[in-house]
Amino acid sequence: MPGAIIGGIPNDLIRRVKKAVQDGIAWSDGWEVEFIPAKGKEVGLTVGQVASMRERAATIADGPHLLLFARHDSHARKQDGAERRAITEIIQPYFRLRFLSNAVLALIPANMQDFIQQIGDVLREEMAWRQSILPREVISPLLLPESTFDCSREMWLAGSVAGSIEKIQVAAKQLRGFTKQYWVTIDGTKHQWLDDSNRLFNPYGPRHARAPHPFDWKFSCPLPPGFHYDVTAMRDGAFTVFDRDGRLHAVRSGGYINVDPHGRVRGG
Repeated sequence: MPGAIIGGIPNDLIRRVKKAVQDGIAWSDGWEVEFIPAKGKEVGLTVGQVASMRERAATIADGPHLLLFARHDSHARKQDGAERRAITEIIQPYFRLRFLSNAVLALIPANMQDFIQQIGDVLREEMAWRQSILPREVISPLLLPESTFDCSREMWLAGSVAGSIEKIQVAAKQLRGFTKQYWVTIDGTKHQWLDDSNRLFNPYGPRHARAPHPFDWKFSCPLPPGFHYDVTAMRDGAFTVFDRDGRLHAVRSGGYINVDPHGRVRGG
């Protein structure tokens, strides 16, 4: 059963939502929904609470979705955008994140049916994302490290696409096109990812050195313990890679380097 965490609603409103659900107004598509409340009556979570939300998400095995009401509900002011960027950096590399409009909270308590319906519309989109985009195997292109795999950055936008089921379907189609282009047969037998710099990313190498949390998740996919890519040059020449922190790593001819889905590098 899919699980979602809604964060940033004041406790008094959460109590009213829970009562409405208990009274028979159900979430769509069988979702299990839990809450991380705001502190006091102001909508939104502190940075510390956002980090706690991320920790809580790691306990939901079946691809958790994090839905958040922010203290600032627009990008109009500089501080609003800064707050959202900070939240995004804490959560989005690891878990599916979606900001919700604070305007919907005005439906509580007078129009609980409408509130549940509007959240339900979001959950239906999230279900479409789960069914067509959520990584479920190590060969999902979304698990490739953005900092290291050389291609258009647009591919990873599928991890955050939202707004309509149609947009999600378009993103899923683009992922299939990406796979057709970059998932190539080597030596006529096995497949690997081949980037625009002629480097091979093999997801099937030996697994070791389990990643610390939260690097053991990506886009709400729990990564297999020790999973990484063995990166080599297409023709066994020397090559370089950038890691998640922008550091350049040089690899000798015939050598390889281990890179995890977040661009964390270990020498090979």
